[in-house]
Amino acid sequence: MSGWATATLSELLLEARAGFACGEDPADGVFQFRMNNITNDGQLDLSKKRRVPRESRNIEEFLVEPGDVLFDATNSPDLVGKAAYFPGLEEPAVFSNHFLRLRPNPIGLEGRFLARWLNLQFQRGVFKGMCRQWVNQATVNRDSLLALRVPVPPLPEQRRIVEVLDKVDAVRAKRRSAIARLGALTQAIFLDMFGDPATNPKAWPRVSLGDLIFSASDGPHVSPKYEEQGVPFLSTRHVRAGAITWDDLKFISQADAEFHWRKCRPERGDILYTKGGTTGLAATVKTDRAFAIWVHIALLKPNPAMVESTWLESMLNSDYCYRQSQVLTHGIANRDRSHATAGVTCDLALQLRSSKHRLRTHLCRDGRTARQDRRLGARRRGPFAGTSLRLGTSRLTGTEGPKR
Repeated sequence: MSGWATATLSELLLEARAGFACGEDPADGVFQFRMNNITNDGQLDLSKKRRVPRESRNIEEFLVEPGDVLFDATNSPDLVGKAAYFPGLEEPAVFSNHFLRLRPNPIGLEGRFLARWLNLQFQRGVFKGMCRQWVNQATVNRDSLLALRVPVPPLPEQRRIVEVLDKVDAVRAKRRSAIARLGALTQAIFLDMFGDPATNPKAWPRVSLGDLIFSASDGPHVSPKYEEQGVPFLSTRHVRAGAITWDDLKFISQADAEFHWRKCRPERGDILYTKGGTTGLAATVKTDRAFAIWVHIALLKPNPAMVESTWLESMLNSDYCYRQSQVLTHGIANRDRSHATAGVTCDLALQLRSSKHRLRTHLCRDGRTARQDRRLGARRRGPFAGTSLRLGTSRLTGTEGPKR
């Protein structure tokens, strides 16, 4: 890349225009891109469409054309700077005032290459670092964006780079699909072995999550400074039901990682549990690789004398526990389960014989009551011992909740 020329973004564009705001949503209107229509990895999400009146003033000036790039200039601090290439749709589309429509000069810049480069800067935290912030919102200044210097390979090389990255994305999509299918299979095996926790057909005793873990913590409540390389820094998008993904990683320095690890350090056998953004997903740490976690991930330290991590992961990912997590979730723009983590109720299978082909769990049999166990382990479980957020089984059993 050192041999490529560079130019300011403004020198490579024919236009950079902001969209318009509209509070109406007529059924027969023109589709308008909103913030939710672009994913964090730069894909278009058309599952929910808002529309604007066809007679909106000068609406034809805001049409998006194939080859344009939509840049999300206004969003939350963590999401500002998303970008997506527009390949065209079967219907006209315009864009809201949260976006800048970037129209590359086709003589020197391929739109797909520009979108890839912008999303690389987004993943590195460049736009978060340069945005102006106020309450729950941030904006990237248009002039500051256009002043960024962009590497400009020859057009054939730009297209080759995009094609390679497209193939990588296709492989990642297949991998995510395989992980989802594996998660569904794991849940099916779990339900076959233990029964549905919502109905508890095998009459297992009920306990709270706080009874099964030594502690539940999260990362420091500060925004990290990302580096080109260093210690992997995981956010909620890296935690799926039953698996941790290592795609599109961000990195922090060793010094910042040491700071994070003072509060919580993930180890093999721990469970990552999402408590902000997409909440209620659990994945067991199955590596000795050092990494740090974002504040929206809870780090659960299971008590091996009480429960096995694999079993607890499957229980937390069951619809029964997931529905409880959604009841405990609060907030809309920034969904966070906060300190309710240990209030989720589980069914604990007593005296289950272990097998290398079966999920296992163990419970002490020395005659101590659950109250005695809680008292003896209170110091190790930290702030969740005796939590007032514990849920009664009668309150949640059989209730309907949000579906994943």
